Amino acid sequence: MVFVPITSNVPANCTRGKLPPYIHKLERSPAGDGRNAWAICNHVMTVRLSRLERFHGSDQSGNYRLKVPKISTSDFSAVLDCVANGIVVLRDRFKTHQEHAFAELREKHATEMKQIKAEHVTETQAAIEAYLEELTRPSAA
Repeated sequence: MVFVPITSNVPANCTRGKLPPYIHKLERSPAGDGRNAWAICNHVMTVRLSRLERFHGSDQSGNYRLKVPKISTSDFSAVLDCVANGIVVLRDRFKTHQEHAFAELREKHATEMKQIKAEHVTETQAAIEAYLEELTRPSAA
């Protein structure tokens, strides 16, 4: 079970105009109190189902009720899209870290290969010289 936090506070990114792709302004607050509400979809979390409880409130006639907040189907669809967008942001972050790690590994590999090639050339040159020395050495006969 994945949960997305909902806030009635205007997100900081909202004051500059367009919302980031991982924040969705709900059509109406699930609390039913008329306040604006935003789903912050890059802060997904998991919660144990046994911890879920209904909210205490009252209906239109003032009778005490336990309420289960709900959002519209269109809001739910938009929240799912925003969660996917939020995960893309996380994926890009991990991809950047991975690219840096691979760059370091490539550099280390290139350095080691250069060293191995230099050692190979030196050893090959020494073997060639030893073989030529053996071929050109005057025989003891």
